[in-house]
Order: sequence, then structure tokens, then C-alpha cells
Amino acid sequence: MSPIALRQLVSLALLLSLASPFAAALPTLQERDGAVDASAAAPVLAAVSQELVQVVNATKLSNASASSVSLSKKVSLPAYYSALVAVGASYTDNAHARASKYSSSLRQYYPYNKWNGRYTNGKVGVEWMVDSSTSPALKRSGSNLPKLLDYAYGGSVVQNGLSGTGSSSPAAVDQISAYLADVKSGSAALVSGRVLHYFNSGINSQYQIWNAALSAGLSDSSIANAKSATSAQVSVLAAAIRTIKKSSALASKAHGVDFVVVGLPALEIVPTSAYQVPSSFSADKKAKALSLLKTITAQYNAGLKSFAAELKTEVKSVGDRVYFYDLASLWYDMHSNPKRYGITVSPVTKTCYNSSTGSVCSNPSSYLYFDTLHPVTSVHAIIAKKVNALVLGA
Repeated sequence: MSPIALRQLVSLALLLSLASPFAAALPTLQERDGAVDASAAAPVLAAVSQELVQVVNATKLSNASASSVSLSKKVSLPAYYSALVAVGASYTDNAHARASKYSSSLRQYYPYNKWNGRYTNGKVGVEWMVDSSTSPALKRSGSNLPKLLDYAYGGSVVQNGLSGTGSSSPAAVDQISAYLADVKSGSAALVSGRVLHYFNSGINSQYQIWNAALSAGLSDSSIANAKSATSAQVSVLAAAIRTIKKSSALASKAHGVDFVVVGLPALEIVPTSAYQVPSSFSADKKAKALSLLKTITAQYNAGLKSFAAELKTEVKSVGDRVYFYDLASLWYDMHSNPKRYGITVSPVTKTCYNSSTGSVCSNPSSYLYFDTLHPVTSVHAIIAKKVNALVLGA
């Protein structure tokens, strides 16, 4: 070993001597006429070298531990929302721009054309959620309202072709894919806050599944098929929603990713349901038909609620939030206590728009239903307030 190398090791050894157990051996490294006694230095230098390795390894371990602690801390995410992403069908479709081949998903005829093809007499729930007049309001940054990115299409189902269901419009799974593609390309304006994702899909799917059972005369096998098909709808929608959670493009651009999974209304008491039962059915068979619709609607909602609970656990560690809104319970309460919601017409199933005569009521806010399936815009506003309150923890 050269004198220079020995001098460097001795210097390092002297530094380690401040806390090293080898300090006692260091005096044996005497310099003679500017040179280090190599024979005396060898055993001490070997020990010093081992000590250096231990120090380096300890330092690496300490740094790794510090890094782990840092990564385990939740990222400080904004509390406000800058975007609301909507997926669903007519209860969620705000008449957004769409390709001409999907124009039939809008009602471009009287009286719906007065509201740009919406299936009600004004704004739908997700529009009210980000409206400046709605209270409680979603948290926002200053005066900047969350931007609504609506991907819903009236008449759509969960997945075209699933369990015999389908429509000519992009299904919920297609809507989610389109959204994620927009996120990746940068055309979805997520801005700087949290992104709230809203899902309300399944009404059309469940009606189609139910009608298949009606067409089969409510046989035991058709009822079993309806229940099996309902489970498939839940599974496919849940898997599609999870793709949002797994999106690396979204994770890199969003500043918090939250989810609101909205159940279906109580379909067996919605006016259109009674009209869809074949007139040839006896009273008992009609009751059986509506009972099946109640069963598969409840099954669907229970499946979504269970999924939302699972998703909540999955995203909790990264600071994201998941909510399930029980729309069926609201529907039952509006039917049982309509005046609580400003609904004064009787019976509560009476519609504002009479499709037989073409007349439209002059007091729509006194109604629950605009037509036999869709609520009036004032009920959409009630839904928005309920969902906002849920998100705010009120």
C-alpha cells in the first residue's frame, strides 16, 4: 500500500475514533520520518475498513427508513373539488354535445326539446350539484365552481350485450373508457382540485332484464335468470369503476379521486312499471311481476352498496373517498311523505307531462314525476342537495 493511501486511511480512522471501539489501537500507527509503519497498520486498517462498511450500511438503512416513513404519510390533498365527472343514463344526461350517430339518446321532440333534449323539464341532478344556487354546495376554490364533465347518455345500459341488455348509445363502461381516454390525452379539464366521480347507471338494464322475465311468463327459470343477470350487471359496473382507481394517467393529473355510487330508485313504484306489465296478467301475476322488479332492484342496490364499501377500503390509504347514495330510500320517502319535499299533487304518481294529450302542467315543482319514469327538475335539485350533503359529511 502506498504512503498516500495509508495516510488517507489513517485520517479516516482518526475521524472514526471519536466514537469507534478501535480508538485504542490507533496510537500504534506511528509515523516514522513521514512514513507509516505498514506492518503495524495492517490489522488496525482491516478493522477500520470493516467499521467503515458498517457505518455506510447503517447510513443506507437510516435513509431507507426515513424514505419509507415519508412515503407512508398521506399526501396533503386539496379539500375542494374542481371537477365532477358524471356517468349514467337519462337521470344524469345533461344534453351535452355528442356525435350525430348518438342523437337519438336525446329527446329532440316536444316538450323535451324545450330543455335541449333532457328527459326532464330542466337541469338534472349533477347539474344542480355544481350550481351556484344549490345548498349545501360542494367545496370549491374561491368562486370557482366545479366543472361538470358529463359522459352520460339517455337510454344507455351498463354494458351493451350483457345479459341480453343493450341500447344504441355508449354504455356506462364505454363512458368510463371515453373519460379515461380524455384524461390521458389531456382533453378532460381536471384543473387543480379533487375530482368527484358520479355513477348512476342501471335503470334501463334492470327494466330490460325484468321485461325478459315478463315475456317468459315469470317462469321459475326466468326469475332465476333475472337475478343472475342482475349480479352480472353489478360486477361489470364495479370492474369498470375500478379502472378509474387504477388509471396511472388519472393518478398523475388529479389531486384527489373520489367516488359517489348512486343506487336506483324504487322501480316497482315508478309509474311506468305498472304500465309495462302485460294486460293479460291476472292481479296476482301483476303483483308477482312488481314484486320481482322490487327484488332485483334491491339486489342491484345492495350489490352496489357492498362494492362501494369495498372500494372505500381500497382507496382509504391514499386519501380518496367513496360514498354510496341510497336513492331508493329517498323514493320511498317521497312517495310516503310527498309534502315534506314540496310535492302536493295527488296521487304522487301523477305526471306533469301527459303524453296522451301533450299537455304540460304549469306547476311542475309540485310534482315528483315529469313523465312516467323521470322526475321533475326540482326533484333532481333535491337529489343534488342530498348527495352534496353526503359528500360534505353533513
